[in-house]
Amino acid sequence: MTPTDPYLWLEEIEGAQALEWAEAQNRVSTARLEAAEGFAELKSRVQTALDSSEKIPFAHFHGAFLYNFWRDATFERGLWRRTTLESFKTTAPEWETLLDLDALSRSEGKNWVWHEAVFRHPDYTRALVYLSDGGTDAHEMREFDLEQKVFVQDGFYLPSAKSSAVWLDADTLWISTDTGEGSLTTSGYPRRVQRLTRGASLESAPVIFEGQLEDMYVYAFQVDRTRRRFVLRIKEFYSNELRWQDGDALRQLPKPDSADASFFEDWVVLQLREDWVTPSITYPQGALLISSFTSAFDGRLEWVTLFEPTPLSALSNFSFTQNTILLEISENVQSKLQRAQFTNGAWQVAPINAPQNATLQV
Repeated sequence: MTPTDPYLWLEEIEGAQALEWAEAQNRVSTARLEAAEGFAELKSRVQTALDSSEKIPFAHFHGAFLYNFWRDATFERGLWRRTTLESFKTTAPEWETLLDLDALSRSEGKNWVWHEAVFRHPDYTRALVYLSDGGTDAHEMREFDLEQKVFVQDGFYLPSAKSSAVWLDADTLWISTDTGEGSLTTSGYPRRVQRLTRGASLESAPVIFEGQLEDMYVYAFQVDRTRRRFVLRIKEFYSNELRWQDGDALRQLPKPDSADASFFEDWVVLQLREDWVTPSITYPQGALLISSFTSAFDGRLEWVTLFEPTPLSALSNFSFTQNTILLEISENVQSKLQRAQFTNGAWQVAPINAPQNATLQV
């Protein structure tokens, strides 16, 4: 007779008993932290830093503007705002407020927490704004007019769920959300990508792709600079399948499930977590490979090795600039930087003259 696991109730992600147990453990941990020597001083210093108006306003380009989400002592829940590049370069940028979450929370009787905004390309006149009530993983999705600076009446909307969405055009989205029984994985995340047309109901949205109940998560995303759209099926935390929208078809990238793919212009970059044995070559665990987009999805195995680990070296990080790939390598417990660039028809990797133990922050 197989013994019964007395703690199976912990597997119920939204189960009342599991949530009550987690809350009880949080109370125990909070009490111990608050009683620790120096906690009050540390909390005060951290709060002062978070509330400071002197923080660097990290911003991201979307169309003609730089967008930033800002919190300080005055705006506890935060401001979503934007400015021009010319203004951002000054010592006192002129920020245009798009959404005041403190004011919105007061007016709607909610505790809104900012998650993100997904911009519509290429006009950048609309965005899908994700707001979480109280800061949970679940969030509402609302369509926002970036010209009028208001939520769109009867615009795209998804109720609170662990949703994601990507624009196909002005009136069409690919969405992953909770649509009822069978739409979520056992991990509690969406397992379907559906095509939602403006004005249509979720119930009528056709399924574009469906994963398995035992998967972790299925969602769609777009690479902004190339406008290519993808569906990612996360089977387990370190196991995934990637599909590219090629017309009406979804083409899977031939790669090990454990490898992570990213995109640099018309190239696919692959980071290996285990050896990849192909008919002609074995690529070692920890290598960073690159191939043209077409060759990669055609399965031609024309991969170039940008980095291969040694007994004393490993890839710590890599980042993309406009025309180069920057590599941060840990060698004999010391950091060094390299630059990979496509020059004269081939990839060239060369060291960067940087201070010892410099790291990447792009």
